[in-house]
Amino acid sequence: MSITVVFDKSGFYHPAYGRMGLGKNQGIPYVLPDAFKNKGRLPASARIIKGDEVDAALEEAEVTKPIKPKVVDETQYEQAVAPPPMPEPASEMSARRRKLDED
Repeated sequence: MSITVVFDKSGFYHPAYGRMGLGKNQGIPYVLPDAFKNKGRLPASARIIKGDEVDAALEEAEVTKPIKPKVVDETQYEQAVAPPPMPEPASEMSARRRKLDED
């Protein structure tokens, strides 16, 4: 799955894809992996669009299809689409804090 995103005039930099939404590509929709839907993966100013909004955004930008950016750094890409780390169980966290307090 993928999502379609439009960035504001500030654009967005991602280590795996580089610069997006700046210069001649300002206002053009981008197709990104579904992992970018998670909170904190995109700037607050980015707008995720669906359905008819995609067609309207393409028409407004005067392009026929959204941009699908190429992966610049494969390692960063794997980190981008990986699920966020799970928090440690409370008991382990408490033991770790006690150990830190003892030192």
